[in-house]
Amino acid sequence: MAANFSELINSLNIDDNSKAIMQKIVAELLCIITEKDKIIAEQAKLIEEQSLVIKNQGSEILELQRQLNMDSSNSSFPPSSDMNKKKKKSEDGGTVTGGASNRGGKPGHKGTTLNQVKKPDLIKKIMLEQCSCGSRDLRITGSYEARQEFDVEIKRVVTEHRLIHCKCVSCGMVSKPASDLPSNAFYSEKVKAYAVYMLDRHFMSYERLKEQFTDMFELAISEGSISNWRREFANKLGKSYLNKLKQLLLASKYINADETGINVAGNTIWAHVNCTDKYTLLQASPKRGSEGIKASGVLGNYSGFVIADGWSSYKGLATIRGIQSCFAHLFRYCVDIGENYKQKLASKVLDFLHGLMEESKALNNAGIANFSAKSRIKYNLQYDKLLKDGEVELKEHNYGKSHHTWRFLNRLKKEKSSVLRFLRHTFLPLTNNEAERSLRPLKVKQKISGTCLSLENAQENLNIRSFIATAKKQGQNVLAAMLKMFINPQDFILI
Repeated sequence: MAANFSELINSLNIDDNSKAIMQKIVAELLCIITEKDKIIAEQAKLIEEQSLVIKNQGSEILELQRQLNMDSSNSSFPPSSDMNKKKKKSEDGGTVTGGASNRGGKPGHKGTTLNQVKKPDLIKKIMLEQCSCGSRDLRITGSYEARQEFDVEIKRVVTEHRLIHCKCVSCGMVSKPASDLPSNAFYSEKVKAYAVYMLDRHFMSYERLKEQFTDMFELAISEGSISNWRREFANKLGKSYLNKLKQLLLASKYINADETGINVAGNTIWAHVNCTDKYTLLQASPKRGSEGIKASGVLGNYSGFVIADGWSSYKGLATIRGIQSCFAHLFRYCVDIGENYKQKLASKVLDFLHGLMEESKALNNAGIANFSAKSRIKYNLQYDKLLKDGEVELKEHNYGKSHHTWRFLNRLKKEKSSVLRFLRHTFLPLTNNEAERSLRPLKVKQKISGTCLSLENAQENLNIRSFIATAKKQGQNVLAAMLKMFINPQDFILI
């Protein structure tokens, strides 16, 4: 550019001095222009950098907002974490409780009705004193109208066992019957069973249980005695009961598995659960990974299917037939992406999974072991199309490969065989809710009782919880089952 100006000036019909002055002015102007171009370029670069920062900050703000909005409906958070969350507004202006159920009967719920029993404990006869005509000359007809009142008795019952001394007529020796009853005064197995029942079934604290014994039964029982009874019950469970649970789980077609952290002397250890709809076994371990998963002696040797969330350690189990991914977790991720990023991918996957779940239930209820070959091909193709459409959608939004939406899409790719495994085995449950329900009481009890004192103490808690959960699944009265275990653990039967 400078050369062109120089040639132009030299072609002018003016003196050399004027030409020199003009050349100098042009040179200065060109220098100024060059500096301005440099400044403009730097400003453009700065604007580009600031735009990138703003874009990244926008993504960070969106991600933080997403995390703030996470609860049990769109993440793996337990429902207990929703307690301090602000209630969501529903479309009709009401509030969404985030899993908490409103009181009262729900649509479709059959409810319960108090019905009369065939053999009442007491009968009180109410007689007519006189007829409406005034006559007192009445004769019983033999018919009556029964109205039954249901009540409970809350009282202390003291049974004195008298060992009667007898004198032998032949030799004159005085003796008494042999007995394994403790000397002086003692508490019955029923009292012990009730104490453990209230502690571990209904999460009552030691202090409140002590007060209840005093107020309701006039029994002054120390917290130390209650603790000893609890340990006695845990010991009565022993290896026999727990080993039986393990054998029954090992024989099951599938096992639901999960884990959660519990507080032991200020440190976190892991409670691992292996369960079905009939049995529950909980095991404490310092480790969360494969070592902890195998600590119960079940999954390390199991040859059936495992229902699990996305925790990678379950994928490393060498002996299992395969993993069925939990649909409930996938639902939550879909809700998360749909709410925070407005992605069509989320709603499409959600509809696809819901449809599969309903069809699987129908086939299983009809006793059909698997989907037809035609259906399996159809759903595999639909699954692949969903992922391809999802890729196109995410690319349009220019999300980076580390973005939350891409991570979800890649998870669906990697877990395809696990997500669709039930197509060949319709008996497999499609959620891991069974395992999550087994772990939830641990959190409730921890809120009431606080930390465990040791790993051994934590395992005692889990053994008792295993018993309670299994007894419920077996259709047993939990208190009656505990009493039976206290009296004669050898006679306790698992089916």
